[in-house]
Formats: sequence, C-alpha cells, structure tokens
Amino acid sequence: MRRSVLAAALLAVPVASQPVPFAFGGPQADLASAIDVAPDGSFAIGGETAGSYDPDPGPGDATGPNGGSIDGFAAVYDADGTFRFAIPIGPPGPSGVDDVFDVALGPSGELAVVGQAGRTVDLDPGLGTREVGGTSPSVFLAVYEPDGTLRWGFAGDFDFPQRGYAAFDGDGNVYLAVTVNAPVDLDPGPGEAIVDAGQGAALASYTPGGDFRWGFALDGNHLSARGLAVASGRVALAATLVTGAIDVDPGPGETVVDAGGIIDWVAATYSSADGSLESAFAVGASGPRGAVSGIALGDDGSLAIVGAIDRDADFDPGAGEVLVADTSGSDGTGAVAVYAPDGSLRFAYGLGSTRVRGVDLADGRVVWTGYFDDPFDADPGAAEVPVAPVRGFDIVTVSLSVSGAFEWASAITGDGTGDNGLGVGLSGDRALVTGQFS
Repeated sequence: MRRSVLAAALLAVPVASQPVPFAFGGPQADLASAIDVAPDGSFAIGGETAGSYDPDPGPGDATGPNGGSIDGFAAVYDADGTFRFAIPIGPPGPSGVDDVFDVALGPSGELAVVGQAGRTVDLDPGLGTREVGGTSPSVFLAVYEPDGTLRWGFAGDFDFPQRGYAAFDGDGNVYLAVTVNAPVDLDPGPGEAIVDAGQGAALASYTPGGDFRWGFALDGNHLSARGLAVASGRVALAATLVTGAIDVDPGPGETVVDAGGIIDWVAATYSSADGSLESAFAVGASGPRGAVSGIALGDDGSLAIVGAIDRDADFDPGAGEVLVADTSGSDGTGAVAVYAPDGSLRFAYGLGSTRVRGVDLADGRVVWTGYFDDPFDADPGAAEVPVAPVRGFDIVTVSLSVSGAFEWASAITGDGTGDNGLGVGLSGDRALVTGQFS
C-alpha cells in the first residue's frame, strides 16, 4: 500500500489565514513524522520517503534525489505554505534506512534536523559535501541557515539509533535527545564528552555554531528518549522506562523516580544553561504496550505529555491519586496529561483506542494529534464531545485549554484505513498537523 506524506492545516481560524493543505510522496510508503512551527507561522516538516518526491506544492519542481530504498527529508515553508527549501537525506549511500526523526526552527529561521544515516549521507544540499556516517546506522544532527545552506553537522557513534529529537532555545542554542546503548562522545569537536548509560537516554546542548555546551546520559533499564521540548530556560525530556527505577539527576545528587509499572512514563526538566536537574516524576504503571509518544513545554512552565497505557494508571505525581482507566483491554488506551508550572496535575484523561502521536503547548492551549478507529469523548471535563471516525484509522486533532476546557476537534478522513497524524505545531491561533495517509 502506498502511504503519502501529509501536511495539513486544521481550521481553528478562518480559512484565509491558513496555508493550503498539500501532500507529496514517492511510489511506496512515505510519512512525515515531525513538524515545527515558528512564531511567524513558517513551518518545517520532516520524515522519510521511498523514491523521488517533489516537496514544492506550487508549480515549481523541487524533486529530491533518491539514494536508497528509503531516504529522509526535511522541508521548510512560509506561513502561507510557499516552499522555501528542502534537505534530502540519503545520497550518496545506498542504505535503505536513512531517515529524519525530528526538525526544529530556530529564532532566526535556522533549521535543525536530527535523523539516521544508514551508512553514509551527505548533509550538505549544496555543491559542497559533509559526509557523515559509516558502515552501520548512526544518528546525525545538522543545522542549516535560513536559506538552506549547511551551518554545521555531525554523526555520533550512537550504536542504537532509535528516534531522536531536536529543539532550539531563544538564543539559538541547539538541544539533542537520543537513545543510546554504548559509550558515546557527544562532543562533535576535538574535545571529548563521553557518556555511557547502558541502554539509556542522552541529552546534550550545542551553541549556535556547533560547539558542545553540556551533555549527559541517564542509565536506566531500557530507558528510551521519546520527546524533547525547550521553553523559558528549561529543557523537558520524555522517556519510557522498562521495569525499574531511574536516577534522573546527572549530577552528584540522586533523584530516583519509579512508578512501579512494566513500562513507566518519565518526565524530567533541566536547566537549559547547564543541564542541572529542575524537576522529575514518573507516571503510568503501564503494561508492555504503554509508552510515551510526545512532550510539550509552555512559556509559563506548563507541561503536557501524551502516550498510551494498557492498565489503569495514576497520573498524579503527588501524594494524591488521579487514575486514568484503561478502557481498551489489551490494545491499550491513549492518554493526555497536563501539569502546572509547580508540577501539580491539572488534568489527565483517557481516549479509548485512540493513539496520540504528537502534542504542542503554547499561549495557554494544548493541541494533540493522532489516529482513531473507535468513537471517543474529546472533552476531558464533565461534558461529552463524541468524535467518531468515518473509516478505520482516521486522523484526529483536538485543542484544549491548559486547564482542560474543550475548544475544538477535527478529523481528517481518507479512502484507506491507515491515516495517522504524527506531529502538530502551534503558532498563534493556528494548529498545523503532519503525518501520513493511505
């Protein structure tokens, strides 16, 4: 089945202020798994595609080269959807596992891309070359100027590439979160910043010019990075932890979190200045199908986290108990939770068989996206707002206030059964969603 990349603007405000929805893809399976939206409304998307593709929705032809069976891509657009530039991730290596995991737009319009090089890839889309990678998959991080020229980039000796996430702060510093299972040098320069965490989550920061600022790894039992967000001097990391406890403090102190589940959701915030721990908690008590799928951080310190549980889960990190019930049996239940700046729970609710894939939080609003194949109640409060799919696995996006008041819900229905919203970004009153449709 062919699956196409989807970039769609959901209509929270009049149509005239929205970019026109568009799609592109190769002859086989494609997806756009990441999106970031700048304050001016410009946006970037990233993901993977099989075969050549034209990311320009206008009359121009920006067809990218294809170096393997699956290549990564990143593309940037103006607020109205006008194409700016694209970065092909694939050539010259013949690997079939090149990918873009995440994209982020900086304060001056620069673009950060984190992804996977199956073997060797050229990060420079221009006449020059910046080849990274080797004989086995590795994670790369690259930053591009607002016109698409390469600023800097490197590939780490990440022996277990399994998603990665990038973000900027207001000063243009770059942040990277990735899962590793061997010693890794986080410093792309001549220095060394080697961390070793078994299979754990690594978090690092770099200057706008690519110099190493700080970094560490958290040693846990199959601790996997599942999301990254930066706002107002704080860095939020989401991870899943398999059976056990984890010390989330990278310094000499010890802050152990453990929710007692087979898979726990872990959320921790750190100072963007030096990586020191600010807060952390574990939630869930999930079974083997539970997992975090996204995290968002607001300028006021509010935090949103989304994912799936497959047993009743306590989302209150304090002394109280706020249970979200698993209502979908062995298939698991989607869940959304929002926390106040002081870490107290504002609300949490379950979504039946709906799967939440992406979340963003800004200006007192939280918006999530994903897919669903059964009706669910989109309102976390006492009222009911039923949303029903037209066909199996439709895309759904829901907007709420950070206090849990329902604002709107929107579904996108295709002819097939594999539609999925994978990423969402907020800018003012607009919510932009990207993903795939069958």
